Amino acid sequence: MPADYSLQDGAESYNWMARYLLEFLNAYLKHDQTASQFITHPAADHGVPKHLISVNLRHASIAKAEDDLPSKQ
Repeated sequence: MPADYSLQDGAESYNWMARYLLEFLNAYLKHDQTASQFITHPAADHGVPKHLISVNLRHASIAKAEDDLPSKQ
């Protein structure tokens, strides 16, 4: 961990990362609308300090993913 971050910062960052992972899984595996809204809003809206976590949500392209699969020959 960089010297300018405390052990408390590391623990808080890990907790936020775990929360975002849980919300992501709930949104996409359980189709939970509340979780979906959580992950699409900026982290600052949830009270996450700027220096702890950065969230970038990118939607997958299904057509692109299917094109990248090896052919079954």
